[in-house]
Amino acid sequence: MRIACSAAALALVVCLAKAGKPLDVAVKNFRGAPQLHLDGRPQVPLSFMGWFDGGATRVKVGAEWQRVIVQFTSPEDADGAAGFQIRMNRGGAGSVWIDDLRYYEGTPEKPRGPNMQPQGDFEDTGDKLPDRWALFFRQDLGEEGHWAYDETIAASGKRSLRVDVIKNAPGGFMHVYLSGCTVKKGHDYTVELSLRAEPERLIDVVALHQGPPWTIYSISGTSVYCQQVVLAAAAGVHHYQFGSSVPWPKEGEEVSYAGLDKAFQGTVKLDPEAVVALRFGVAPPKWWLEEHPGECTTFEDGSTEGFSVSSELWLKELLPKLEAYVRYIEEHWGDRCIIYFPCAQHTGEWFYPGSWTQHFPGFSPAATRGFRGWLERKYRTASELSQAWGREVTSFEQVETPTFDQRLKGSAGEFFHPARERYQVDFFEYLNDAMAEAMQQIAATIKRASGGRKAVMFFYGYLHELAAAPVGLAQSGHLRWSRFLEDPNVDIFCSPISYFDRQSGGSGHFMVPADTVAAHGKLWFNEDDTRTHVTPKEAGYGRCATLRETLGVHRRNFAQIFPRRMGCWYMDLGNAGWMQDKALWENIGEMRKFWEDHLEDPVRFSPEVAVVADEVSPLYTLPRSPVNRALLYDLRASITRLGAPVGWWLLEDLFAGKVKPAKLYIFPNAFALTGEQRARIREVLRRQKSTALWFYAPGYLDPAAGRVDASYVRELTGLSLEMLQEPVEDLVQPNAKAWLCQGLVESFGSKQKALRLQWGVKSEPGVEPLATYVARPELIAAASTRQDGWRSVYVASLYAPARLLRNIAREAGVWIYTDTDDVVLGDGRFLGLAASSEGKKTVRLPRPSVVRDCLSGRTVRRGSEIEMNMRTGDTRLLWVEERE
Repeated sequence: MRIACSAAALALVVCLAKAGKPLDVAVKNFRGAPQLHLDGRPQVPLSFMGWFDGGATRVKVGAEWQRVIVQFTSPEDADGAAGFQIRMNRGGAGSVWIDDLRYYEGTPEKPRGPNMQPQGDFEDTGDKLPDRWALFFRQDLGEEGHWAYDETIAASGKRSLRVDVIKNAPGGFMHVYLSGCTVKKGHDYTVELSLRAEPERLIDVVALHQGPPWTIYSISGTSVYCQQVVLAAAAGVHHYQFGSSVPWPKEGEEVSYAGLDKAFQGTVKLDPEAVVALRFGVAPPKWWLEEHPGECTTFEDGSTEGFSVSSELWLKELLPKLEAYVRYIEEHWGDRCIIYFPCAQHTGEWFYPGSWTQHFPGFSPAATRGFRGWLERKYRTASELSQAWGREVTSFEQVETPTFDQRLKGSAGEFFHPARERYQVDFFEYLNDAMAEAMQQIAATIKRASGGRKAVMFFYGYLHELAAAPVGLAQSGHLRWSRFLEDPNVDIFCSPISYFDRQSGGSGHFMVPADTVAAHGKLWFNEDDTRTHVTPKEAGYGRCATLRETLGVHRRNFAQIFPRRMGCWYMDLGNAGWMQDKALWENIGEMRKFWEDHLEDPVRFSPEVAVVADEVSPLYTLPRSPVNRALLYDLRASITRLGAPVGWWLLEDLFAGKVKPAKLYIFPNAFALTGEQRARIREVLRRQKSTALWFYAPGYLDPAAGRVDASYVRELTGLSLEMLQEPVEDLVQPNAKAWLCQGLVESFGSKQKALRLQWGVKSEPGVEPLATYVARPELIAAASTRQDGWRSVYVASLYAPARLLRNIAREAGVWIYTDTDDVVLGDGRFLGLAASSEGKKTVRLPRPSVVRDCLSGRTVRRGSEIEMNMRTGDTRLLWVEERE
């Protein structure tokens, strides 16, 4: 096998000619949902994301010799320092044979220089490796390998170099490397070699500067990125995303867009139909941070990480650079660039650095100045501030940000008191405002510089995902989404698929209340960074072990977005070839074709179950309380397995009338509500004759009244609660006599043993007990009651199993498709079923129908019931048409 690419056809010659007519990009309603339009045409929003600058070529090598040819244009002058690596750190034990390596200037068709590695045939090297060759592996990690000459196997001549991989290790880096070659900037070079392996394995070959600064040479047409672009284009996917950053040179240095031009040019060469969502960083460089330490994110121990979004200096210097960057792109690549995607802070996703550690942000001079200015705008005078905080503040300049300990202590159980701890809550509001306001200024700059022709996209709104962050949601920066959604300069929001329950057999949750996005006329994109079967075994995060598992996960994730007409990009994180398998792209191509065939269909997604989450209540929840994680993060696993499609919304949208009517409303964290809000929720439930499911402390805090009171809970839910004087384990036993507990035998709960606030339901007429505390059976821990035309169900625990949720949903009139705790996705016509377990699945349809497989078109069943044998992780995509 020969892996090569014509340098003449794919040479990455930077073209600085003016772009063609810039594309007009818009997100606008089409057939009932916001959808991406290019020059007025709706798009199938599936795309590939990789990193153009990566220089690795990945090849699958087996027992037959393969001739591998890679070509690159040198980005530097390197006298004797250019080299090559043959990386064998993927896969387990085995052997790799290398032979006939040649390294020369020019192309195979037109070589222009001598072979710089004449001993690469290993015929005259004695019992030593050639000069400047070596085998590297990490002994400190337990890696083990050795080399030898093999005189029984050779691609040509009498012998080859054999490397025996005894053991690879997570984080290891076993490879053969060579150096000693000389390259000149702008000149073309070729490396040829023959490879074989037993057993079959993936091998990366990389041309680079062998030694500091370890510059990777971008390989023309055969890099991991390039190979995946070719696969995507063959599958009909022509939307791409790659990384860049806003240039930030020192004074006197020239701005260079060479790397950006090369990425656009190379992508378009590989796929002439390519359009690009440009993902770019807006953080200042290291030298800037060193010159301005007071503008960095600072933690309680004085350590720093990156810039602070509170920094006015960062934003002042960034915005003109950003405007010039966008104008350059519009001038040169305006006919290719469709989305601007600025990234910063933790992993570029606009939540505070340190969020996944135990460190709290907001201790920098920039944050202190920002907090003081925010308070002055809110309260106007020190007197009003003093009244709000219940203590004397003589001036705004006197205010400091709360200490680490102050952010941990509240006087209302698991909550900050809305009056006594207003100081902390104000600071948390400021942290979230600071993040959103900086992002909004960036969005406005991009819109202005692009003439309003291009879409702007941000990571944001991780209300469910960041509930698990050790620093707490309040310090995340992601709690201003309801306001951000109204910004006309932002068109698209996005996030990775949740890292919780994403494995084969999992649910593939959104990180956010995703259905709230379309209600504001915006588009949502999932970042599908599934660890596919071609990733290393140690990749983690729900890695798929086989092709079958990967296909099942990709189909499940597709079933989440298609009924909603949301977008998705398939990501190769770290330029490691995660999507480098033709079978993956054939599957995506089939799904894309299905979407294209149904592009004109009206959007029908209107689930009968609505999860309504609140972004205000987390401001009042103690940072290290288990409440948010349990109810916003973990509970999703039960909700998605109740047997019916589910919608995910912000509470603010319920007040605004944007949430589609539902038969069952689940309120996981409606803790902080004003009297007016409590009344409005009850009115929605009464008018729609729905069922409400409440958890833990619904309505307990009233920010407007500055009070906490159990009477607010009764006003909202119709149930009277009493506070437990001593904590008990959060473990409850279902009431076998209650219809809503049918089929529930085992106890359930979060098993938390030290909650600072717990409740029991008072036994009153009209109250049906559903569960009691295991530790105190006389205390009701879950109950149901009828209200004015609607049902109220309350669970004091921080957990509820899927079976209980299914019973409540069925009682509310929700159509239950399956009882087997599998994941049901769809809109009534499109139906996705993702198997959480192995076995026979019975799917009940609301009416007799003809059911076809979405990808093959084959008829699966005629009738109102489908039976399918499925393995864990399998996903079936079905098209359901009512029989006439």
